[in-house]
Amino acid sequence: MTEETIFAELIKDLDLFDRKLLFVLDELRTKQGSISIITSRFELCRLLRLQYNEDNVRKLDASLERLAQTPLYLSDVSGFAIATKAISGLYQEKNSQKLNISLGKLFKL
Repeated sequence: MTEETIFAELIKDLDLFDRKLLFVLDELRTKQGSISIITSRFELCRLLRLQYNEDNVRKLDASLERLAQTPLYLSDVSGFAIATKAISGLYQEKNSQKLNISLGKLFKL
């Protein structure tokens, strides 16, 4: 299985919004060159092509929380299994809009 196939298989059962957010996080990971990314809700909304408003921020926060808590599993017929999380850490800087997101092993496959 290629890396892209493994990634796709691991996230296929996630909510559509969660999957879109994962691709945006992967884009930021590539752009910043690190699995620890610094962003903001405004930037995430912009990259998701959403208007920055209270409802979309609430939806974004719920998705980030789900991605931090939901384990992702993939096993094949040989018995080999992968268990990982998309986000391993999510922190907001005090007195700031900046989010520090530590991406999980899903992005290291």
